[in-house]
Amino acid sequence: MRLDFENFSVEIDADATCRAYEGLRRTDEKCSCDGCQNFPLAIGEALGEEGRRLFESMGVDPAKAMEAYVNLARDEGTILYGAWYHLFGRIERRVETVPDVTAAVWGRDRERWIGDNAHIFFADGEGVQLKEDVFSGRAEVVQMELLADVPWVMDGPNPYLDE
Repeated sequence: MRLDFENFSVEIDADATCRAYEGLRRTDEKCSCDGCQNFPLAIGEALGEEGRRLFESMGVDPAKAMEAYVNLARDEGTILYGAWYHLFGRIERRVETVPDVTAAVWGRDRERWIGDNAHIFFADGEGVQLKEDVFSGRAEVVQMELLADVPWVMDGPNPYLDE
């Protein structure tokens, strides 16, 4: 499968990625903190139908992030999470920023919004962090970064609102 962005393209081996995700643990099985317990229960809602279909087409289970972390809690009851996922594939076309384009504009051109609450972008090479064993030893692995406003769905109050 191929994802085309304004200034780059990513080729993804969705079948190999799906097989890899079958053996991975959910985020709440790897960490007991409140944020990691909430993330796999609520990420599907945050992604919406469009996002869930996109993740499925790439072979990625959204509840099995390699890493998920809380950036901040919002008063309306959502949490701004960052997370990343590994996929078998490669960035095929990359246009570097040019002198008359600001970094903010260029950055937006390398993102893909998923509905109103989330966006993704990709990294390769040294940008791929904390590979699970199933992704080690393969040169063609990309990291999909996710930023998303995710609802708090756990029983009890959101502990991040007090921070």
